[in-house]
Amino acid sequence: MKNFLLVLILVVSVAMSATTIYDIQYTTNDGPDGTYPSPMAGQTDVTVTGVVTAINADPHQGNTKFYISQPEGGAWKSVYVYHWNTPVEIGDMVEVTGDVVEYFGLTELSFCDVTILSSGNPVPAPIIVTTGQMAGGMTAESYEGCLVKVMNVTVTQEPDQYAQFAVDDNTGACFVDDFFDVYPEPSLGTTYTSIIGMVHYGFDEYSINPRTLDDVQEGTPVNNTKKSWGKIKSIYK
Repeated sequence: MKNFLLVLILVVSVAMSATTIYDIQYTTNDGPDGTYPSPMAGQTDVTVTGVVTAINADPHQGNTKFYISQPEGGAWKSVYVYHWNTPVEIGDMVEVTGDVVEYFGLTELSFCDVTILSSGNPVPAPIIVTTGQMAGGMTAESYEGCLVKVMNVTVTQEPDQYAQFAVDDNTGACFVDDFFDVYPEPSLGTTYTSIIGMVHYGFDEYSINPRTLDDVQEGTPVNNTKKSWGKIKSIYK
């Protein structure tokens, strides 16, 4: 019995001391360039676990980069993994050991060893946000690497040469980009009932990046502002 208690205490102690994605991401310090760098930036051989929420980011550079989230999801609980040689699938629970790097304002895990612990796990549901929240600042930073969803939006800026365009739900415009090579290519004034995607930071902008065309639902916006805001406010209670 005494040995059992000692083992139990050891297991609990290890679990409590383990680094989480939240530990890597959470900060209130906006840093010298306003990109909220990780408090663990520069640390090497950092190990975290998470469920894969998106794969094959930036297909022009290898089809191996992916995002992971703590299973419960939420702000500050997802991160981008920059890795070249370990194939994973959405729903894989993985252990990632790598270096915490700030790449031009994007927090990422680089030079990683990845171990698949299990497969077929549920992916956290998209976090409902407003386009205004995604425009920049600490709120947008808190969703870096997360799967989010904006609702009832209109295209207010047509795609540029990099397929990036702007949408607005009347709270302020944010960008939608093509990190997964989806290319929805809308025209000015196109409306969507919803757009789901991974939040990425690059070229001084936050953007929502749909994983597939299924993440982009075109249609006439529904006048359900009060209902949407109720869901959004509930996240912060």
